[in-house]
Amino acid sequence: RPFREVWSEIWTEIKPLVERALAGEATFHENFRLVMERNGYPEETWYTFSYSPVPDDSGAVGGMFCACTETTQAVLTDRRQGFRLRLDDRLRGLTDAREVMYAAAELTGTHLGVARTGYGEIDPAGEIVSVERDWTSSGAVASLAGEARILDAFGPAVIADLRAGRTLVVEDCLTDPRSAGEAYAATWAGIGCRSLVVVPLLKEGRFRALFYLHEPAPRRWTASEAELARDVAERTWDAVERARAETELRDREERLRMLADNLPNGMVYQAIREPTGQVRFTYVSQAAERLHGLDPEAVVADAALLDAQVLEEFRPTLER
Repeated sequence: RPFREVWSEIWTEIKPLVERALAGEATFHENFRLVMERNGYPEETWYTFSYSPVPDDSGAVGGMFCACTETTQAVLTDRRQGFRLRLDDRLRGLTDAREVMYAAAELTGTHLGVARTGYGEIDPAGEIVSVERDWTSSGAVASLAGEARILDAFGPAVIADLRAGRTLVVEDCLTDPRSAGEAYAATWAGIGCRSLVVVPLLKEGRFRALFYLHEPAPRRWTASEAELARDVAERTWDAVERARAETELRDREERLRMLADNLPNGMVYQAIREPTGQVRFTYVSQAAERLHGLDPEAVVADAALLDAQVLEEFRPTLER
């Protein structure tokens, strides 16, 4: 059969290269992207190949020779690695949990060309999912920020998969047996979603949160896209929990310092003893100025400002 019939879905991209080969010009192409009809649906693929003219008995070009290697997996691996590096760079230095979630959602949605991405958190009873902030692509769908939904309204089979820790991949929620049915159609319509990937986040056996990718129309998700969603969910949720823990610690320390600075008759300090035996203060309350006539910031900078008698009072505590 003619080349244009066998490879009809890629003929527009391939035709100029074939014409060059038949005109006597050899070409080489590395990691050339083609959307191929194989496995029953359009699939993004990459190839490294050459087209070379083949002479006939008269010396004219009688055909062409193609040497080809598929590089799809290598390209996808490189793209995932590049995405992970960008994600790590973006998250580095973020200390607010909401900013961590939004940054991860935005990068993932942009990278995969998804309409809406975000995190939902599950209440302690495991019955309601709420979204604090998410990312949407240029108004393709509405944001779910500030909304809360009953989990079972999406279909018990859907939620059972998530509670079991299985990534949920639905190409069309109106035809998938786990989500289809009049009882659940209103819920899907209410969030403007027809296709989705949802990664559950279970900690210590409890369904704590989920990371979602939403499309307003049916979509065929690749195994690579689902894998990337799982990777993002796990990596960034750890960062979210660290950010929350650090924020809680900072808030607690700030409250304690405010209390310490307002004590009328006591001095509060934090100090460590270095391996050399030298005492180093990391915090000294404002009472140091009232009780000892010392600037607290100066004491933190130079512990020697506290006289030997005061240091001797601290020493048993430091040694403990």
